[in-house]
Amino acid sequence: MIELAFVISTLILGTLGLMDVSRFIWAYNEIENAVDITARCGAVDQYSTCSSITNYFNSYMIVTPNINVTSEPGATCGNNPSGSVQSGYKVTATYQFSSHVWPLSNKSINISRCYPTGKWN
Repeated sequence: MIELAFVISTLILGTLGLMDVSRFIWAYNEIENAVDITARCGAVDQYSTCSSITNYFNSYMIVTPNINVTSEPGATCGNNPSGSVQSGYKVTATYQFSSHVWPLSNKSINISRCYPTGKWN
């Protein structure tokens, strides 16, 4: 009977841990895709669909709530092939992941993407 208690508790903890790792990967992937799409929209918006970056970002979120989103128009996105500085549109998202299993407790997901606004020369 004691062996059964050890085996079942280990299986339950392992299952919950696997579920939390899966939720973390889902949240990271979902936030990363939304940040990429939002940064691109901010950089190449021709139809004013990105007038509210937070609303546009949240329209791509399915499961993950309460994400802090900031945007920075005119940010430096690195150098273009000719060596000059390329400006663009930067979007940053921060999310505090709450886990039910100890190893992942209170992990923060920070994703930032910068999309250039002009052509590279």
